[in-house]
Amino acid sequence: MKNNLLPGIIGIFGFLSFNAIPPCHAQDVSILVKPDKIEQTITPFLYGACIEDVNHEIYGGLYDQKVFGESFEEPVPSPNIDGFSTYEGTWNVQGDELTVKPHPGAKLVYNPMNIRKGYAETSIRFDGRGDNAGFIIHLSQPGKGADNFYGYEISLSADGQKIVIGSHQNNFKSMAEIPVKCLPQNWNRLKVSMHENDTIEVFLNNKSVYKFHNINNQLQEGNIALRTWNSNVRFRDIKLYDGVVEKTISLRSTPSISVSAAWDAIRTGSVRTRFGLDMQQAFNGKNSQTIELLSGTGTVGIANSGLNRWGISVKKKIKCIKDVFT
Repeated sequence: MKNNLLPGIIGIFGFLSFNAIPPCHAQDVSILVKPDKIEQTITPFLYGACIEDVNHEIYGGLYDQKVFGESFEEPVPSPNIDGFSTYEGTWNVQGDELTVKPHPGAKLVYNPMNIRKGYAETSIRFDGRGDNAGFIIHLSQPGKGADNFYGYEISLSADGQKIVIGSHQNNFKSMAEIPVKCLPQNWNRLKVSMHENDTIEVFLNNKSVYKFHNINNQLQEGNIALRTWNSNVRFRDIKLYDGVVEKTISLRSTPSISVSAAWDAIRTGSVRTRFGLDMQQAFNGKNSQTIELLSGTGTVGIANSGLNRWGISVKKKIKCIKDVFT
């Protein structure tokens, strides 16, 4: 929509300029705007939830899409990693390494420890080009989305030339970019220490490269998370210390339930079931979601919470068109 609108605006002003200033007669021109004068009204039958996310809401017309992922094209989510919560991205455990594919802001939050004073460290290696990856410290209120969290980000650039530091409060504020030199295709040790006097110190390969004093009362403590910004990256030997206990993180994963990523599995009672994503004989498109009842009593099914799981708005006594799946 934006790509179509801008040429239209340029075209209009180009038309005005062409007619207002003949090629052979230079003269001053002016445009008179009357905001109180209504030239035309918009039909009440034209509506939409949001036109920004164009490919989700315009398919041959404008409509308010309620169910997202209705053709089950989204793959099954990454495996569940013990102790961690995934907020976007494709994370996997390969031996003693944790891998993640390039993503604009994916984060993996370690839940068991809340740290105010202590440290977090890991070895990090980049596979190919990208932007940066590293830690989030003092993390709270995490959610899906690049800047949907509170915390400090400390990341190494994928070219090995700088460390990026920024603060997040559902936004991003750049704090510093520290020049460094390392080989990103090798393992590099990144460490963040949180001292008693609220000083945060950053180390690269056992060398202190930056310090800052934490004066933000809303970013005083929280979880530790790993983060990638458009980088294919590996982590290993993750160590955390909360001032009392030092812990080396054991990387273990269990397969996720085979339900298309835009949907959630629902099971109640004693029911046992098997979910699957059929990529061979899809009813519509490339995939079909399968649900097989094995035994027990209760309810089994899948639920949809709309685009990005933001919820589906419903109102009492308002008629709507139902999405029907066979």
